[in-house]
Amino acid sequence: MTAMKIKDLRSGMKNTVIEAIVKTKEVVTTSSKPHATALIEDGTGRIMLNLWRDQIDQVTVGDKIIVKKGFVKLWKGKLELNTWSAIERVREKADSGVQK
Repeated sequence: MTAMKIKDLRSGMKNTVIEAIVKTKEVVTTSSKPHATALIEDGTGRIMLNLWRDQIDQVTVGDKIIVKKGFVKLWKGKLELNTWSAIERVREKADSGVQK
């Protein structure tokens, strides 16, 4: 699968693959359905990635990640990326240039 660029994402797209760096991460709720959001970027743009349950612990700020089987929705006038799949960490702390 070839990764798409964030600038090319449109509402309604499904089965997308995105490779990006996690810029921010914020826990939204700690209810029975844990939820967090992460702002990710790939050099062409930025998009909010919704993280649910186990996905919350799969990413850290600075990680380079691959989101597979992503789907794009419009929420409050902004595009958001979602996935029900695990998020793959390509490299921790991408900003440092050091692979772990």
